[in-house]
Amino acid sequence: MLPNYHGPDRAGVGWRALAVDNDTPFKRLFSFLRIKPLRSRAGVFVVLGILSLFWFITVQFGPPSFFTDTFPPPPPPGRPPPFNPIDDHVHFIPDFEKEDFGPEGWADRAAMVKEAFVHAYHGYETHAIPQDELLPLTNRSVNNFNGWAVTMVDSLDTMYLMGLDKEFKRGLDLVKQTAYAKHNKSIPFFETTIRYLGGLLSAYGLSHDPILLKAADELGAAMMPVFNTTSGFPKFSVVPAMNSSSGNAWSGSGSGWLAEIASCMMEYKYLAKVTGKKEYYDVANTIMQNLYEADLSKYPDGLLPSLWNLQTGQPINDQITIGAMADSAYEYLLKQYLLTNKTEQASLDLYLRTMRGIMDHALFLSPTRSFLYVTDFSAKSGDPSRKFEHLSCFLPGLLALGVDQLPKSAFIPFSETVNPDGTPSELERHQWAAVGLGIGCSVVYQDMPTRLGADEVVIISAMDMERERIKQERIAEAERAKEEGRKKAEEAKLIQGRDEVIEKRSPPYSPPPRPEARPPISPKFTVNQTEEDEKLRWGNVIRGWKDGSYDGDTNTWLDDEGHIFGNMWRPSKKKMKGPIPGVRDPPLPYNSNTDFGRDYRSRNPVYVLRPETIESYFILWRTTGNEIWRERGWSAFKAIEYQLRTPSGYATLKNVFQESKNARLGDSMPSFFLAETLKYLYLLFSDDSLIPLDKYVFNTEAHPFPVFEWTKEEKEKFEISH
Repeated sequence: MLPNYHGPDRAGVGWRALAVDNDTPFKRLFSFLRIKPLRSRAGVFVVLGILSLFWFITVQFGPPSFFTDTFPPPPPPGRPPPFNPIDDHVHFIPDFEKEDFGPEGWADRAAMVKEAFVHAYHGYETHAIPQDELLPLTNRSVNNFNGWAVTMVDSLDTMYLMGLDKEFKRGLDLVKQTAYAKHNKSIPFFETTIRYLGGLLSAYGLSHDPILLKAADELGAAMMPVFNTTSGFPKFSVVPAMNSSSGNAWSGSGSGWLAEIASCMMEYKYLAKVTGKKEYYDVANTIMQNLYEADLSKYPDGLLPSLWNLQTGQPINDQITIGAMADSAYEYLLKQYLLTNKTEQASLDLYLRTMRGIMDHALFLSPTRSFLYVTDFSAKSGDPSRKFEHLSCFLPGLLALGVDQLPKSAFIPFSETVNPDGTPSELERHQWAAVGLGIGCSVVYQDMPTRLGADEVVIISAMDMERERIKQERIAEAERAKEEGRKKAEEAKLIQGRDEVIEKRSPPYSPPPRPEARPPISPKFTVNQTEEDEKLRWGNVIRGWKDGSYDGDTNTWLDDEGHIFGNMWRPSKKKMKGPIPGVRDPPLPYNSNTDFGRDYRSRNPVYVLRPETIESYFILWRTTGNEIWRERGWSAFKAIEYQLRTPSGYATLKNVFQESKNARLGDSMPSFFLAETLKYLYLLFSDDSLIPLDKYVFNTEAHPFPVFEWTKEEKEKFEISH
């Protein structure tokens, strides 16, 4: 039975009443419709209008889904519809970004950073000094690095650069009272070198105060027992008063992590320069020579693994990482070359060789948004962990520094090795990776409702996506089963009611047997994770982009103007379209609250006031002149100031994934926050003439050392052959 139609002019008349048998020459043309209103001229135009509208929609957007579900709609004339346009995203904006926060001028912003430093340091002086660090929530103190006032020593050069003369003078008085050589407890060599020795040497290089040189010489000499190994690689710790050293419980007494082994070369070479003592040069040079001559035949492109034997001087594990346990070693390969006025060729060669390997094997694009990131991998299998560490975000700054300071000729031998035709050159790859990784590190900040980056995230893999697909299928199957159960229950009620009626009139009714339940969905993985990793490995992608088989994005196509479109619109013969792979701001996540929307999941959601991303912003700003890096640094500073400031300092953040109004703080203010994070922010917003990159080189704790060159007398005394 058809439903009744109640039109505006024929109320109460049903569909069947509209059929007519009238017969005129004009109306006979539409008699097949058998509907009275269409036998008028107005009806003709209505029908033609509907047909024209249907034709236009079909041409513009493709046939409706009920006609076909197998073919994508054709693109509209001129330009296809954009894929995930950024403007269409609803993205969370924290309150502090909505407010008129602070000044617009860069000098005024630098002044705000200086005020933040003064606030934090005065809180430390009030509640913690001479202990190592302030606990900013409880106003207590902690000794976690020898009890020599590490926050003060680590911050001396920051005070000097900011013109805080009174604070600097008070710090000198405390340094003068500290007896480093008489300390009778074990001290960690790596942390003591980069924080204390580096801080003293940097402050001396800026101020030339003899108190600092004397303290640096005393401390450097007190730690010399760590080098008493067959290879000359340093042990983990030393007891200065007992002239003894020991290994690391984590790595084993006979082994050492790459970062702990190599992150003393800058400090001891500069200490040799300012004291004239050959023994300091010798220990640093021995480490460099052992790394250069190590047997790395089992490792791709001569990369440096993370764990080494302290006696043989050879690597002993298969893990290649640019993050924890290795990071600063890669820094020092380039930086000690720059520090000695570009005179140590072995250090440069090792830097360029390892960076070539890192770019070929450790850089990947994320699967959906295609931002560039660096991760660790197994030298044996080549499989990446897809772990993206905040610590590794120093790398874009390091690459940018090399591009800016090294002569172009330095890259030529490695260009011929990687790309026989020279396109793209190794110099170009360094440039692209620097910018791309800088963007990748900023993504992890900007995605968060707190606008601060997590300590560690893990990029979603193809296998993760497959598991999610199976999970969603199971959920859908469960919903279908639930719906079927509901329908069967309703049918059972109907049958029961009918049976009660039939029972009075006829023999008992037997319902048909129920169909067997569907078997549960079993996981059927259709992806090969190794193959998917190879598709996203940046070295492979760049080669594909170069020969035109890849356009710079795994799931999208970009036109000449950089607009993003889905693969369904990709012209079949497009070559090298859009920006360089990984070197563009990715689309915002379609849902920043889900792992699959962001392309990554949390592994360690804390923000502990680390400097690495801001360090790279600073160097990228200095080397490219693009103010986007300054703006990204300002965004990070606003997030820190608004969310982490306490009455006595700045706290850490326990979960960057939670909205700022629900932020939970940690009771810690590491010394590197004042030594590195605030220093890099201050320099980022200050004039480029303050610590120019061709005159100073930063150690891994952001302590700038002045560039120097060995004199003829020093070369003879230290037996320097290059």
